[in-house]
Amino acid sequence: MEYRFEDFNWMANGKGFDRPSNVYFGSELLGVIVSDVSGDSFYIAKVMTPAGSKGVQRTEQNKFKTQNDAAEMLHLIWKHQGNE
Repeated sequence: MEYRFEDFNWMANGKGFDRPSNVYFGSELLGVIVSDVSGDSFYIAKVMTPAGSKGVQRTEQNKFKTQNDAAEMLHLIWKHQGNE
């Protein structure tokens, strides 16, 4: 299965950056990633858990070159939170 992204372009800033995207694996919502202000990277913003969503701090360690790289890490975190 591949990751599916639901982009919210209307929520981006005037230049199209800081655009949030829901990330799905199959029909399961894993969380939210956001494009960086520079436009050349993505970071994980929220992870969906059984108890609700958990925010993720924006740091250099939470910065990924592609949407797929961010989605793969989000999926690992999602699994670690007890989701299957």
